[in-house]
Amino acid sequence: MVYFTGKLKIAVVGAENLRPTNYATRHSSLVGATKANLDPYVALDIDQLHFAKTKPKTKTINPDYNEEFETDVHNGQVTTPTLHLHSQLHLQCSLSL
Repeated sequence: MVYFTGKLKIAVVGAENLRPTNYATRHSSLVGATKANLDPYVALDIDQLHFAKTKPKTKTINPDYNEEFETDVHNGQVTTPTLHLHSQLHLQCSLSL
């Protein structure tokens, strides 16, 4: 097994034409929900350990992040970072009682 020790610097630039996840579309069909607003962000992991997250970008499918992250890695087994694209889910509802 090859291990990596050193400083890792990652730049997250952006994404294009994102689509809502099944989770987001499933929950946008709740009673009274008019639309789901997705606010995408990127979470970064090394060796399954979370070390950074971008700021969420509001109501867009083409987010521009332009954020840089730096971390020290000690005996890292996975030298390729894992990127997870997530979205904060906000439901706008109109309910009448």
